[in-house]
Amino acid sequence: MKKFGKLMLSTMLACSLFGCTQKTGGAKDGEFSASEKGFGGDIKVTLKVSGGKVEDVTIDASKETPDKGGAAAEQLAKEIKEKQSPNVDAVSGSTISSEAIIKAAKSAFEQAGLKVEETAAKKGGDETVDTDVLVVGMGASGTLAALTASEAGAKVIGVDATDVLGGFGNAAQGMFAIGTDLQKERYGDHMQTNE
Repeated sequence: MKKFGKLMLSTMLACSLFGCTQKTGGAKDGEFSASEKGFGGDIKVTLKVSGGKVEDVTIDASKETPDKGGAAAEQLAKEIKEKQSPNVDAVSGSTISSEAIIKAAKSAFEQAGLKVEETAAKKGGDETVDTDVLVVGMGASGTLAALTASEAGAKVIGVDATDVLGGFGNAAQGMFAIGTDLQKERYGDHMQTNE
């Protein structure tokens, strides 16, 4: 009888321990939103969560410049959903909008009970590329330098920190041209001057 009592007591103790396990704050189903100040106004990020997974990401960046902050919102919505994480890279040329989107997304992830972990920056591999001319900075001058070298038959590679070429030249009111009749008239065929 004593053995039976000990066995019963051990079984009850084991069962009571299972009842004492602490629940972890798992993900909640539903829609979770957060807003942050962007470049042109507030940006709202909404996550649709189902079964612990982000099913959809909607970003309202209607107060942002459409081709900058608006384009960044579309790109980041896709990346956040694909990676199931708000830890994505900012879009070049839309840093303020991107940072607002990422911060709002982190807040929405936390509201949903989804774990937000900081991730280490990705390290790229080495690559060797042969070229005649390397143009670093594809603003107005860099773009024209690359074009001129390419027209002269050189193999050209141009790199820039942003995803939009032209720099401030994109805001210029006039056209850029090399070798126009006006230039040839003033500078001759070699376009050089002592002025």
